[in-house]
Amino acid sequence: MKKRKRGWATWLLFTVIIICFFSSGLFPVSVRADSTAAPVVSIKVNVGFNNTYKWDTIVPVRVTVTNQTDAPINGNIELDMRTNHTFVGTYSKPLSLKKGESKHVTFRVHAQFSYFKNNPSYVKWVQNGKTLVKHPMAPNNIPNDSIFVGILANEAVTTHLLRTQPPEKANAPSIHVQPLTLEDIPADTLRNSGLNALLIDKEEMARLNEQQKKTVKDWAAQGGQLFTVDQTSGKGLWETIGKKAENDTSSWNGTYMASQLSDAATYMPEFKLPDVSLAALLFAAYIIIIGPVLFYIMKRRNAREWNWLFIPALSIIAALATYGYGKWQYGNKVHLQNVSLIEVNNDGSADIRSGSAFFAPHSGDYSLRFPKGITVFPLKDRERGNPRSNTRILLQTDHTEAQFTNTAFWSLRQAFSEQHQEGIGTFAAALTTQNNRITGTIRNHTNYALRNVCIVYKDGVQTIPALAPGDSIQVNVPIRSVDTPRSFLKSDFAKALLPASLDVEKRNYTRSPEARLIESIYHDIGEQGIYLIGWTDQHPLKNEVINESYQLSQLSVVKAKIGELKETGGVK
Repeated sequence: MKKRKRGWATWLLFTVIIICFFSSGLFPVSVRADSTAAPVVSIKVNVGFNNTYKWDTIVPVRVTVTNQTDAPINGNIELDMRTNHTFVGTYSKPLSLKKGESKHVTFRVHAQFSYFKNNPSYVKWVQNGKTLVKHPMAPNNIPNDSIFVGILANEAVTTHLLRTQPPEKANAPSIHVQPLTLEDIPADTLRNSGLNALLIDKEEMARLNEQQKKTVKDWAAQGGQLFTVDQTSGKGLWETIGKKAENDTSSWNGTYMASQLSDAATYMPEFKLPDVSLAALLFAAYIIIIGPVLFYIMKRRNAREWNWLFIPALSIIAALATYGYGKWQYGNKVHLQNVSLIEVNNDGSADIRSGSAFFAPHSGDYSLRFPKGITVFPLKDRERGNPRSNTRILLQTDHTEAQFTNTAFWSLRQAFSEQHQEGIGTFAAALTTQNNRITGTIRNHTNYALRNVCIVYKDGVQTIPALAPGDSIQVNVPIRSVDTPRSFLKSDFAKALLPASLDVEKRNYTRSPEARLIESIYHDIGEQGIYLIGWTDQHPLKNEVINESYQLSQLSVVKAKIGELKETGGVK
């Protein structure tokens, strides 16, 4: 009888312990909302174009949120991007909804969504820090090398166009045709959306609002294929689309540039690594002191048992000294560095991409504020190895914030941003070829004052000290073939592209942000293109650290394609 009572007591104690463990949060417990309860909001999501997008582009995610309650509510609509690629994080927009009110929110994101059932990308409604509604996303994706054609037309015209579409040819890009609705045409931009061609009939064009019409016209002016169609449009249309798609501008190489520019931003000149030989010497001295020296002293004093006290004490002193040196070296200020690439286009506009990195002197939460009109992307936290990241992009009315939570002290956090500016100006070039050289003039019609300017064709480089707005330069560039693969940053070609202020004779100059920035654009230089590259102190990115004292450093380079060498000779 005593054994049976003891057994019941043991089981009772075990049950109490298990209940305490679960209630204390030591084990994760999945909690689901009551499925019978009415949802606070309803969520409708449209990704890309009629819920279809091209892989590895920039697409709009249009979310419609409707208040289903009988009272006003406040909360955040959030897009949780879950992927194993470069851009990982959460996009968020605060909303206030009256009873029965609907609002529309558009997130422009990198088109690589997770389809894993146990870890999907989703849109959620968050209220008072709690997720009340989740809406998993399952858009259709098409390969990046396919030709993406959107049709915005009535049913008769759409049916006619689909019937006239020729069958796919072997070894040719596939053509994906997607019927569209009016809401698929964004009011801001179609740049880098992956859309190769847009077929619109007159009736649907008239139904677009003025902002949508401007978006379509701007996209067409930048190289997009825009066609007005009706029931007489035939096979010749599809042949034209296929030929022009080979030279379109719908692709996006931002993934590569995000990695390169954000990496370049982490090379902060004020954070130089200690001399390796000195660090090795100090470490060896520490080992000798807590080893043979301490052992000898304690043996002579017949107090070897005190080693259990002195060894930990010396270790603590060494750790505090290292920490104190770090605080003295880095200070208590946040260090923010922006590295920007300004690509000037032939139409007078500029595409600007920037990598931002900041050094956190203490642990906690940090926020970067970006002006309105700049698209900000969260980046995977490579230091933590956390694929989910701890970065949230908060869209406010007049600005955008990149919020970094749970930042470790003495760590680096990064973000990537893009902006498109009109009215920048162009570089006017009158070039020709003579005696195996490119000669002529280039005039600066942009707003940028440049220094350390280089005119580049393959491995041929001409350097000019400065080029002010309105000034012109004489061009004399040798025509050379690209050498065999080499260590780019240590080549004479790369050294010529770096600013004169950088001492290329130093062994560690390749670890400078200038060198990393030039390396990021090296792959775009070559083939038949003639490029102008120059450094400027007119920095395009105006971001800031919120509620922190910080030190800012900026680095910007301008790149423009000013011509192309013809195969038959001459410059076009």
